[in-house]
Amino acid sequence: MMQFEITMMCGSCKWKITNELNDNGFKDFDIDLTTSILTFKENINPYKVIRIISNIGYNIKYLDNNEKV
Repeated sequence: MMQFEITMMCGSCKWKITNELNDNGFKDFDIDLTTSILTFKENINPYKVIRIISNIGYNIKYLDNNEKV
């Protein structure tokens, strides 16, 4: 499991991020709007995800396994 923290505020932000990830071939993920945590159930390239999300204007941080959410 891989997790990222995204700076987002609303359902529209979640929708925009979801669409962008889907357009780039990512399908198996969940975005928790309450915690602003993006979770992938399988290992993916974190740098690609960071680039995609950053390019649409959101701050994103990869959470390694030792970081608390």
